[in-house]
Amino acid sequence: SWQARSARSPHVRSVLRGLARDESRHADLAWAVAAWAEPQLDPDARARVTNARRAAFDRLRATEREAPRPAELVRELGYPCPTHATALVEAFFGECSARFA
Repeated sequence: SWQARSARSPHVRSVLRGLARDESRHADLAWAVAAWAEPQLDPDARARVTNARRAAFDRLRATEREAPRPAELVRELGYPCPTHATALVEAFFGECSARFA
């Protein structure tokens, strides 16, 4: 969604808007499956899922902090700068944490 708003080319923004809609639907389905499945797990399995989710976010945070962002890709494809990318990851982590608190 960020890139769909930020890319320079109207054509690229249009393509990315379609991709963002599709990915949002996939995410909604994944959340629904997780909300259904997790209550059926025993406490140890739920803890493993929670730990795996946290580890995945830690890896994503590290990737966003360390990922090179050539100015041309930021400008042309609307990639978020490291500050914005980190804020997006943190907002997503907050949403995920709230869903499974």
